[in-house]
Amino acid sequence: MGKRPMCRIVLVLMIGILLADILGISWIWRSPGGCLPEEKALEKAAGKAVGRVYRQEEKEFDHKIVTYLYLKNTHLIIHSKKYPIRNIKCTLQGRQRNLSGCTICAAGELSLPPLPGNPGEFNRRQYERGRKIDFYLKNATVEKVAVEAGRISRFLDSLRKKSTEILKQIFPEKDAGVLQAMLTGEKQEVDLEVKEAYQAAGISHVLAISGLHITMAGMAVWKCMLLLGLPLPAASVTAFFLLWCYGIFIGIPTTSFRALVMFGIMAGGKIIGRAYDLVTGLAVAAILLLTDNPDLLWDTGFQLSFTAVAGLALCSAMKIRSQAGTGGFLWLFSLPVVLHGFCQVSLAGLLCNLLVIPLMPFVLGSGMAALVVGAFHILAGSILAIPASLILRLYEWIGKVVEKIPFGVWTPGKMELSVCVAYYCVLALVCVAHIRWKDKNAAGKRAVWMAGVLVLLGLGTGFWKQGAQVLMLDVGQGDGILVRTGKGGLLIDGGSVSRKGVGRSVILPVLKHEGITRLEGIFITHTDQDHYNGALEVLEESGKGWLDTEWLFMPVWMEKTQVGQELEKAAEKSQVRCRYIKTGDRIGDGEVAITMLHPGYEDFSQKPNDGSLVFTCEGWNHRILFTGDLTSDQEEALLPELPTCDILKTGHHGSDGSSRESFLEAVNPSVSLISCGKDNRYGHPGRHTLERLKNAGSSVCRTDLSGALLVYLEENGTGRVEGYRQREKLLAQWCR
Repeated sequence: MGKRPMCRIVLVLMIGILLADILGISWIWRSPGGCLPEEKALEKAAGKAVGRVYRQEEKEFDHKIVTYLYLKNTHLIIHSKKYPIRNIKCTLQGRQRNLSGCTICAAGELSLPPLPGNPGEFNRRQYERGRKIDFYLKNATVEKVAVEAGRISRFLDSLRKKSTEILKQIFPEKDAGVLQAMLTGEKQEVDLEVKEAYQAAGISHVLAISGLHITMAGMAVWKCMLLLGLPLPAASVTAFFLLWCYGIFIGIPTTSFRALVMFGIMAGGKIIGRAYDLVTGLAVAAILLLTDNPDLLWDTGFQLSFTAVAGLALCSAMKIRSQAGTGGFLWLFSLPVVLHGFCQVSLAGLLCNLLVIPLMPFVLGSGMAALVVGAFHILAGSILAIPASLILRLYEWIGKVVEKIPFGVWTPGKMELSVCVAYYCVLALVCVAHIRWKDKNAAGKRAVWMAGVLVLLGLGTGFWKQGAQVLMLDVGQGDGILVRTGKGGLLIDGGSVSRKGVGRSVILPVLKHEGITRLEGIFITHTDQDHYNGALEVLEESGKGWLDTEWLFMPVWMEKTQVGQELEKAAEKSQVRCRYIKTGDRIGDGEVAITMLHPGYEDFSQKPNDGSLVFTCEGWNHRILFTGDLTSDQEEALLPELPTCDILKTGHHGSDGSSRESFLEAVNPSVSLISCGKDNRYGHPGRHTLERLKNAGSSVCRTDLSGALLVYLEENGTGRVEGYRQREKLLAQWCR
């Protein structure tokens, strides 16, 4: 550190960024004109944005086209006053003409990128800030095009579109999407199935233009220049210039910028005859990136990119020469970042990357050659594309095999920041011992490594974690509840009519965050979409290696319904056993006991809400009552059978047609949980229901206000509920 002043500078810079965020003055770089833009965005006030369009996207939702315009060099106009900001994302309805490179004025509703409402859910605000997008302009309209696009912008835009067209003509659809991501940086066309297979194999980094791509390309160009007879200085300058041109073409993503800076420093060192210092190059790249965008400090891609290179530097310092040893150390070194960001890690990735990375030059070389030649002759380009297609088939096959291996992916859950610090402290001690002992005490060194690895993996397993026993998920307008058990978890419903793909975007990320890899059962209370469509996605995922689901439970009357048959078919495909249950059935694993109260053998296919599964869940010296979308008529019929409970899952999202006074008097809940979407069109929860719950002395907790509800239960009869969006605020607490 003493011989590397750049390392000290980057350390001071990171501390300064952290302090600014803690003190709440991070608006200095996000909206230099002051806090007002953020305040107005929280109010969703009307506003205008003036800036240059640096990216334009089109997406289709429910057969409707939505256009996204990304503006930079932007200022907001609020009440006729200008406020400078960084970038903004504008959402427009319908297809728009090509505005890339144009300076425009757009008007719409100002808002902030949303925060996650559930543990493990994608943090859109953090992601956007890592790309300097601090505000959204929704329902926008383009009022004026102030400056038309310049020649360079138009040329680059047309070049990207032409490249995409050529790749689609040459390669099959799946391969074209992957090559687009690898060569042009456009990942929208990557097939979801392919993406998940790559993630399972731990090779998803090849789908982005990472530092690996840039380094490979730079060294290839540099060697070609030398082979052509150029002197070393000219070859280095030419290679660096061509790489920067390519970087501009792809928009210079963070990891590519890091690699470009480091390659430039290395090339400059060769020109002036100075030795290249990897750590100094890494520090310079970090300083440039963080000075431009301090929010990158929280970006997982930034963290992984720099962690990988720092790990390589440590490998060199410890004189780890073997490829297997280097790969194993890098896996250990990056593990906290991976688990903190993604909650799971590919165990098979160690072996997969030994095969995948050596083949990458052939994929990139074949793909680039096919793209360039294909611009003149599609058939010739298709011939050159054969190696890339064959290798991509191999990559996908590897991923699909790993997906189905029970231990191919390890899911211990999210590693909290404090544990990450402890992990790196232990790893630092092991590395210091390794370097100082050298070869004098080989047996002692091996013993230290074995002990260190055991401690590190122990920290990774999350044995120390104490999570909530019950989580009512924020699924929007719908229901989804996760109950922890001694052997895994129970999922009670899982669906939404206000959020698409709620299984993949909410339920599965929560399971990963909590480290739950085994569901003892999925309970579907009735046939409404907002209770089962996400659970269907969970059943489909259960066919893969990381998640095991044992049972699917549904009321007897669902057996002959279309929804019941669809769910049963999905369960059968994923080797999940299906059971239809009724009043009086009991299910339990020793820690949690479930007793069915409703329905029996009646046919409720025409009135599914009346036939909702109603049952108690007893554990940790507490009783919880789950009611699905039960109506007041059925509540009255159940009164003689109803036990008192500590927690009530309020029926039908808190509508006025449920939770009558007599029902609440019989159940007498300390806490009532309501799952409903924010500003939903049904008016849930009903005003009268809220009044009845208040009069019954029950504390009310709602997902629309607080995000996911985390319920902590103690054996002594006490409990508390926290809202995920308000972790510092206790929503409810009780003692029996």
